[in-house]
Amino acid sequence: MRSRWCWLDFVAGVAAVGSLVILASLLRPLPGWNRPASDTPESAPKTAVPSIALALDDYRVIWQRDWRQPLFDAPPTVAAAPAPSPPPSVELLGTIIEPGRRFALLRNTGRTHLLAEGDEFDGFSVSRIDRGKVRLTRGDESYDLLVRWYEQLATREVAGAR
Repeated sequence: MRSRWCWLDFVAGVAAVGSLVILASLLRPLPGWNRPASDTPESAPKTAVPSIALALDDYRVIWQRDWRQPLFDAPPTVAAAPAPSPPPSVELLGTIIEPGRRFALLRNTGRTHLLAEGDEFDGFSVSRIDRGKVRLTRGDESYDLLVRWYEQLATREVAGAR
């Protein structure tokens, strides 16, 4: 029994010595740690921290800012496209289509006008005249005018064809 206790004493001693070695290696300073200033190589660049002296007025922008505002700026507002000009206040009374000539009868403020393709009327140009339909243009805008009773006539013709 004595030999068993000796063996355990030996193992406990080795474990204690190993623990002390590990503890000593952890507490020992690393190489280069807290090296004296005389040990630094001469080739190492020496940088000096520039001294910046700011007056209190330099911080006025920060003090005057309202920090309760949103963190991000609002998206820029896109300017709305200009509203299109109102359509002409005219009524198409009818169209006259002959070989080589086309005319439109338009009523505006109680007066009736007979216009051909290409004529100017109230700032608009008559660009196309078809059966029961006139296209007026002004710049990039175009308006199609239909004869009020033309759709009724067209549906009667289609119904009569059946």
